[in-house]
Amino acid sequence: IVAQITSETKVAVAINASSARTRGSPAGMFESAHKYSADLSAHTKRGLRQRKEAGKPIGGVPYGYTVDRQIVDGKVISTRVIDPTASATVCEIATLVENGVTPGDVGRALNARGVLTQRGGVWTREAVARVVRHRAYLGENGYPALLDAERWQAANDQLKRTDPSSQQRRQGGRPPTADFILHGLAFCRSCGSPLYTRVDGGRRRYV
Repeated sequence: IVAQITSETKVAVAINASSARTRGSPAGMFESAHKYSADLSAHTKRGLRQRKEAGKPIGGVPYGYTVDRQIVDGKVISTRVIDPTASATVCEIATLVENGVTPGDVGRALNARGVLTQRGGVWTREAVARVVRHRAYLGENGYPALLDAERWQAANDQLKRTDPSSQQRRQGGRPPTADFILHGLAFCRSCGSPLYTRVDGGRRRYV
């Protein structure tokens, strides 16, 4: 019996030693690193899924918001809050696009005033369109609302139009109308924004 136990012990020691050598080898280290990476990826995905299901923000912070961090009971609590300056630009973009100003013209007006994008770059047609399409401004995914649903939808409908006149406007020109020939073509001398129209007191006028 003693001989049998001794033999089994030697086998177990040999197996453990072999496992230790494997873990210390390049192949074993690669396997351990791969497992750690897979476990970390699964944990991250699980955390993101739980945040999304709970209605909390995920991903990068959209233009118009900033992150407010506070320490509560020793823990850092992050909250998405409205950036007063950038949010005003978001509302301006939505209003201009809703009223027929092309994203390209909106971008040029913002650039003329020195307004920068979130990354400190210039405004392009695509950058303006991304702002218009972003659903965070509706108050989704844990963000405070910047635009009401009707206004957001109206601006997005304008982007999606495919009629010839809309295509012409998107390429840089808006066909003049008999009543508002300067709509989307003329710019304010003070701020550089394109002129658009708005109903005021029952009448549509330039603003």
